[in-house]
Amino acid sequence: MLSCVGVGFHCVDYLLRITNMPSFEGPEHARVVEYSVQGGGPVSTALVTMAKLGAKVAYMGRVGDDDAGRFILDEYRRYGVDVSHIRVEKGGTSPRDLVLVHAETGERAFIFFPFKLIFLKIEDVDEELIRNSKILLIDGCKGEAFIRACKLAKKAGSIVLMDGVPSKDLIGLVDIAIASDDWVRMALKAKTLQEALEKLFARGVEIAGITLGSEGSIFKTEEGVFRQRGFKVKVVDTTGAGDVFHGAFAYGIAEGWDIRKTAEFASAVAAIKCKRLGGRAGIPDLQEAINFLRKTGSPYF
Repeated sequence: MLSCVGVGFHCVDYLLRITNMPSFEGPEHARVVEYSVQGGGPVSTALVTMAKLGAKVAYMGRVGDDDAGRFILDEYRRYGVDVSHIRVEKGGTSPRDLVLVHAETGERAFIFFPFKLIFLKIEDVDEELIRNSKILLIDGCKGEAFIRACKLAKKAGSIVLMDGVPSKDLIGLVDIAIASDDWVRMALKAKTLQEALEKLFARGVEIAGITLGSEGSIFKTEEGVFRQRGFKVKVVDTTGAGDVFHGAFAYGIAEGWDIRKTAEFASAVAAIKCKRLGGRAGIPDLQEAINFLRKTGSPYF
């Protein structure tokens, strides 16, 4: 059985660590300190994280038949993500973006290229694949196909974990929802962190979580609310940290860990990732993550 099947957004990240942001109005130039091309996207990077930790995972959906689509597929294969349920769409253009990272502060700016691709169509939804997976991981992509995938997962008794805030169409279909503080407040029009957490939990989930960057994360279940600390590391780039957090969290859930152990593990894996440029280059394997946690005095590892 698979630990997880994922459906949602994936892309190619062209990452530049630069000394400063150039201006159209001035003569100054930016110098590139480091350059990398990596796969990106919430579900995509989460699946890569799980595969790097040792889980069996698959992506279900589509890529374009362009260079970006071939790169996305090649990266999945390199990290061990099952691509046998990915269809290559003729004439489709896969998403790409340019990520500018300030070399000193780690601040980021994104420039997105236009693309033409529907990530999941009804005919792509494989009931047997979903039934044979412990977790269905989704993001904020919308459409009838995504709703059908969630319904099939619920029917099969699989856990539906969402990176984002469940829309009204997904209420009752999502078991775990985890999103960033800014995104939750905007989506649910919440003024405070506590209000955001309560509103997210009210979307019918069993576990509601909000990531808070270097400050860690906060969770609410029927048993109450708890806070997970962040881990201090020398940050190079935070790109993909939330995606990695979701992947590590899904790994813990698939392993049957309790939520506090899972949250601590996810926080550590995301922190380690931030020590290198891009969303994937810094993802640790399982032993590296455990060694890191043991050095911090974790009660679980």
